[in-house]
Amino acid sequence: GGKKKPLLGAWDARPRQLALAVAPFFVLYLGANGLYIAALASLSPPLVVSIFSTTPALVALLSVPLLGRPLRALAVAAV
Repeated sequence: GGKKKPLLGAWDARPRQLALAVAPFFVLYLGANGLYIAALASLSPPLVVSIFSTTPALVALLSVPLLGRPLRALAVAAV
């Protein structure tokens, strides 16, 4: 046989190329999470708990317009 196609279609990268391509996003990820944790540290514990408690509901609600996923009764009950 011929050469196998890469799983993601167009990009057949070597590990070094992949690491260099992903590094900027990883740095942004670390920075955003660091700032998020620093912001939460400045809030009162009950407010932090309420913010964390709303996260599953926001994910369920945002999945409708962003992913086109229908909101089912089971997803609402799980929240």
